[in-house]
Amino acid sequence: MADLTTIDAAGAYGKLLGQNQSSKATGSGENFQNMLTDVISETKAATGNAEQLSMKQLSGEGDLINMVTAMNNAEMAVSSVIAVRDKVISAYNDIIRMPM
Repeated sequence: MADLTTIDAAGAYGKLLGQNQSSKATGSGENFQNMLTDVISETKAATGNAEQLSMKQLSGEGDLINMVTAMNNAEMAVSSVIAVRDKVISAYNDIIRMPM
């Protein structure tokens, strides 16, 4: 699995931040929930597409280049979700450690 670099993570965060700032949701909790829902939906679609193309390739009907591209896109989407999850857990742990 490819390593997600700091620049890739920052770029993904910036893209998501731009989407959040342009949305018209009433609260920041709603914005974050909508962002997570969108990212998970896109990841699910990318992995589903990769699975369909790999099944076509196995049956001899698909194009190898399209299948490899879809697999790489799915891998990057899953890596991004994992990076966001790790950052959320880290932030939560930092908040828990704060003195009261």
